[in-house]
Amino acid sequence: MQGVYTKRSIKPVYDQRGEIASYKQDPTNDYKVYYIPCSKKNVEEILSKCAPVNKYNIVYTIKFAPEDCTFGNRMASRDQFSYEQFAT
Repeated sequence: MQGVYTKRSIKPVYDQRGEIASYKQDPTNDYKVYYIPCSKKNVEEILSKCAPVNKYNIVYTIKFAPEDCTFGNRMASRDQFSYEQFAT
């Protein structure tokens, strides 16, 4: 599956004691999320639709936002890969 969707943001609603009572959607902070499953086939397909390039000269970069972490708070991170590393 490949595509894009809008990630819905939520914000806390506090009670009179200042504790979180519930959460509600915050449409002012919604943002688009693009996802492309990483497989050699998908990489080759995307590259074939681009202008002629040498796939070995491309810097493949993956970025992760803090909210992408599924196991708690984490800092944003990014890493760069060669074609062989990225495609496999």
